[in-house]
Amino acid sequence: MLLSLVAFASIITSVTAHATFQQLWINGVDAGTGDSVTVEMHQQPGDRSCANEAIGGNHFGPMIIYLAKVSDAKTAVGSSAKWFKVSQMGLVSNNPDYFGNQVLNDNCGHYTFKIPSGIAPGNYLLRAETIALHTAGGVGGAQFYLSCFQINVGGSGTATPSGVSLPGAYSSNDPGILVNIYQQLNTYSVPGPTLYGTTAAPVATTPYPKTATWNTALQPHTVPTAVPTPGQPGIGIA
Repeated sequence: MLLSLVAFASIITSVTAHATFQQLWINGVDAGTGDSVTVEMHQQPGDRSCANEAIGGNHFGPMIIYLAKVSDAKTAVGSSAKWFKVSQMGLVSNNPDYFGNQVLNDNCGHYTFKIPSGIAPGNYLLRAETIALHTAGGVGGAQFYLSCFQINVGGSGTATPSGVSLPGAYSSNDPGILVNIYQQLNTYSVPGPTLYGTTAAPVATTPYPKTATWNTALQPHTVPTAVPTPGQPGIGIA
């Protein structure tokens, strides 16, 4: 499978949102090419420093990645697309409770996932999302932070997974959106449809390791001005 970056457009759907995914890594290369994709998120635009929490303020919650096949990613409208979920990280440990975007913080704002093998080639929108649950104990309290990237998938796959509408797939009363995280949670239901092409990891009953798997020592502090040459060595994979 060959994956290339077309462009990206940031989208914020909540007036309380103040962090977005701003960069895209592919196979460990900053905006390069391949099928292992990393999205990067930081609290403030232009701040890529690992000294600062990617999403601070105890905004704990899940990480979710969707794809939607479209005829032209450069002109497609996300609200008209059908989205299928390809990756998620909810409550990764309940001893103590530890969420997916805390793992994001451990890795200097990076979240890596695989594009599912076998999907049909063509243009896709990629939705990268985290949900902050620190005020989610009441209806309307959850905060959604997301961006949409435009990508092109190559290869000879034939699968065209069914999808859901976004907005539309979530309800304000969903158990993963209306939830009090200031209590012991042994399980957590990540919002949205069932994962396509993989299964969700079970919640660990031991403390989740906080060691970074992304090579934070080589984290750039600026956004590249040109897409790297395909095959160029990357910086690391979370």
